[in-house]
Amino acid sequence: AADSKSAGLGFESLCPCHFQPPLSEILSEHRLCQQLAHRTVVPGGLMEVARRWRLEVQERKGGRYWTLRSGRADHRRSLTLGVLSDDDAARAMETMNRDEGEGRGDQVYSWYATHRDDAVSYLVGDPVAQRLLLGQPDHRRMTLHEYYEEVYRTWRAEQTPGGWAHEERVWRRILDQLGSMRVKDLDAHRVADYLDGLVASTGPRAGQRSSGNVQRLHRAALQALLKRAYRLRHIDELPDLAVFRIRGASKTVVEKPDPLTLEELIRLMDASEPRHRAMWAVGAGEGLRPSELVRMRWEDVRWGPGLLDVRGSKTAASKASIPMTPLARRELVRWWTACGEPENGLVFPSRGTEPYQPQGYKAALATAARKAGITRRMYPYLLRDSFATIAWCVGVPMDVARRVLRHTDDRMIQQVYCRPRPEDLVDHVRAFDL
Repeated sequence: AADSKSAGLGFESLCPCHFQPPLSEILSEHRLCQQLAHRTVVPGGLMEVARRWRLEVQERKGGRYWTLRSGRADHRRSLTLGVLSDDDAARAMETMNRDEGEGRGDQVYSWYATHRDDAVSYLVGDPVAQRLLLGQPDHRRMTLHEYYEEVYRTWRAEQTPGGWAHEERVWRRILDQLGSMRVKDLDAHRVADYLDGLVASTGPRAGQRSSGNVQRLHRAALQALLKRAYRLRHIDELPDLAVFRIRGASKTVVEKPDPLTLEELIRLMDASEPRHRAMWAVGAGEGLRPSELVRMRWEDVRWGPGLLDVRGSKTAASKASIPMTPLARRELVRWWTACGEPENGLVFPSRGTEPYQPQGYKAALATAARKAGITRRMYPYLLRDSFATIAWCVGVPMDVARRVLRHTDDRMIQQVYCRPRPEDLVDHVRAFDL
């Protein structure tokens, strides 16, 4: 029976023979009513229904001390909640009675016996404890590696299909160092410590501290994951990883080599076998990205109107139809004829019908450059860089070159791609004469 300090908040039904007093008071006087409070009358007899819980409270120095008790005299149970607000206590009782009705009461009671604090947190509505009890993943307790594999990776790959291959390589390095850390523990200090120890494994800086650009890429990858976790409410706060400045983050550590001149491109083509000759001509003649070049198919070539349908690999604007330059068209026709004039399939397969990887022809390009007497560093993306500079030198308007390269504005082509050498400028100032 409830004592004078108990709040009989758990009983809302009335005894069939007493309509005014609360059932908690009737229980102290009517044993039968106590039994009926937990049974429903149905044709043919009584049917057991879910156990009901009520709240009891005691006034203590630290606050109101709450206990949940079941109302069954034949099988009493109690759950000590401790000092809670009135609202939390009421919520705990509501949750427990709901779970009893849904058949989870014994599960909660057993969990309370082994994990009291977690069980109380669950009853008052803590989402983390709720996920633990209901078997849902607790994302806040996941390690970075677990969260990346189970939540983030597939979603991110779908959002950025063009750049995902490179970002995935960044993530491999991140997870090697930070994979065991919980997502909720990632903050600006821990990420800064990681970036300070980041060392280049390949390239001109191998064995040295990674460049500012590389550090910024790693930080951006981590920040994107945290933004996603925050959007899904898997973490409570979104840390700003850019609090600490990265030295050289906006500077190029290794200077880009000069783009190819038209004469150098011709020498490069002459030093190559037919397939690679056509690749260099199309790569530099159309300004294609390496990933776009290796994905080209004969179905994309429209000989009649002289257009090439580019399968975009980076941005929405990268998928477009562009005009074929005479150089690219001539060499493409030669290669098409050598291949037997196919109507479909890859234009530049690696072996048989297998495609190249985006950087898979890097060695072949470097070999051809050596044979052509080109001594500066050569890499696949330099062919795209060279298109803008060669186009400028032969008088192609900047806006036309921008549209072929599929940039949304002129800044990228002016600052990065179009890089004429001083000697290239000489012919353009000859008209400055009296």
